[in-house]
Amino acid sequence: MKKKIVYGAVAIALIGSLAIPYGCKKVSPDNYTISVNTDVFSAPTSMLFVNAKEGADKQPGDFTLTLSGKDADKVITSLGKSVYGVTNGFTFLSLKKGVVPTTENPIVFKIAGKAEGFEDFMYDVVLTSKTETNLEYKLIEEGAVLPTGLSELKTTAPLTGGSPSAPVVIETKEETGTVQTAKLEMTAGTVMKGLNDQTLSGSNLAINVRYYDPRTEANDVVPGGLKPQDVLDKNGSAIVGGVQFLSAGIIKVDMTVDGVIVKNFDKPVATEIELTAGQDNPLTGKTIVAGDKLPIWSRNDQTGQWKREDDATVVLINNVLVAQFTTSHLSCLGVLWASPLLDVPTYDIIEPHFPTFMDFKFTDYEYVSEGYTGNELMEMYTGRMVNITGYSKGGTVIMQKTSLYASPYMIGGLYNIPRVDAAYFIIEDAVTGKTFKTEEISTKNTNSYTFDLNKLDDANAINLSLDYTVKCTANKLIPMSSTYAVITNLDTKKKITVYIWAYSSQHAGGLKLKLMNKNNYRIETIGLDGQIISYESVFDIANISKNNVKNPKGFTIDKFEYNPTTKKVEAAVTYVTSKC
Repeated sequence: MKKKIVYGAVAIALIGSLAIPYGCKKVSPDNYTISVNTDVFSAPTSMLFVNAKEGADKQPGDFTLTLSGKDADKVITSLGKSVYGVTNGFTFLSLKKGVVPTTENPIVFKIAGKAEGFEDFMYDVVLTSKTETNLEYKLIEEGAVLPTGLSELKTTAPLTGGSPSAPVVIETKEETGTVQTAKLEMTAGTVMKGLNDQTLSGSNLAINVRYYDPRTEANDVVPGGLKPQDVLDKNGSAIVGGVQFLSAGIIKVDMTVDGVIVKNFDKPVATEIELTAGQDNPLTGKTIVAGDKLPIWSRNDQTGQWKREDDATVVLINNVLVAQFTTSHLSCLGVLWASPLLDVPTYDIIEPHFPTFMDFKFTDYEYVSEGYTGNELMEMYTGRMVNITGYSKGGTVIMQKTSLYASPYMIGGLYNIPRVDAAYFIIEDAVTGKTFKTEEISTKNTNSYTFDLNKLDDANAINLSLDYTVKCTANKLIPMSSTYAVITNLDTKKKITVYIWAYSSQHAGGLKLKLMNKNNYRIETIGLDGQIISYESVFDIANISKNNVKNPKGFTIDKFEYNPTTKKVEAAVTYVTSKC
């Protein structure tokens, strides 16, 4: 009989690869015994680390992750270890056997690290299901051009006995795609204190200020990200489940006195963050005007914890709206609206102007394939990885870029979309880069939107059908599930991950996606023994053959050819391991 299996997932981003055996023992036609291991991992989580500057040559390589937080001891690698290594910018983590996260009892931990040649990072991770979670992190390359929308000011000021003898005014510039600016003013005689609240004395104040434009890709590199889990309300109470921030502008301020980190001031420092003209307030649904009060949040750079501060007041200066407030400590500071990530009680700081959910439906995509699972034939529907970003009519980002696995049978959508009279969405094919701008939609009145995936078709895109077989030296065939492949376009330097469905008693898994014709790609997965399996090839339908595959590592190429009848590149590889 036929059994229709419907796959749908809401992915925050993409990455890595893990093979998890499943099922029962069975002899395949080529006399390999199917190996089964019921000691499977829970909540397989893939992580991809990429250069925040799209198209950059340098990418994060090998480094070690540090895990901390209340549930860090429950996390292991795909090999069952507690040493968290990142290889070629991606890694794969899981939870120990028997640990099952839920929305009511999520698993929460922090990751921190530093890839060579990139700035260090710290992010919160929350797992709410035992199924797959895909995460992507964009890292800033040291000494390189900053991502669009991120401006930086580095300066110094003289001190007398550790304090300025005259006011110190710091203001960022309109550069690297930013239009807005930020400004801080420290009064003469301000006393600066260190991390241990010790008074600092010295002769030189070094200042570094960054402004993150909310309408640009600078959103992707906000310290800690815009979906933190370690969050406190105004009263200092933890917000269960964390929040999702919508930014109207963020600054990060770092200062040192003769090399010693400044943390606090004895006098408040006046701060201004310029606002986007015509920006809507998602809590009221109205355009921001002078006199409005806007929420300020701060992030402790040492712990990664966010806290709700007092409100900023909107004022009009030279026909420009700015949010004015004061701060007595240094950190990441932002005009941010918060909405709950999980189904938790509403806090006073969160107003009910965020729709809970907007359903994105996708139609008219041709990929349907048949496979074998257990004792029944199934139909497997595959789709495309798409990135969706929401904007108000005036161009302000109202929804950060989110990745979805899109197919006609997808179950899922987008959460926490502010209510505005007119919004539009940019939908991008994550592999080919083809984009489509939707018509304007009222998110006040619409909670569902249907999109035709064929609008993302590209004449230069070709279909790839890749079949994986994993065997071990003990003549066992190893089916895989919860597996990912990392796809890198070596021409554009763009990197994503895609899911590999396990679908046959004779094969480990299958991968179907569209690639750009005449582009050079690298395809990587991680084997059961933790080794990288990879190869490179120019996907040119006029010259496809096994002989054109470059740098094969860890497997045998059984097939690599273009089928003019199906108009697909058909590939098959076999990976042999002794660890099974």
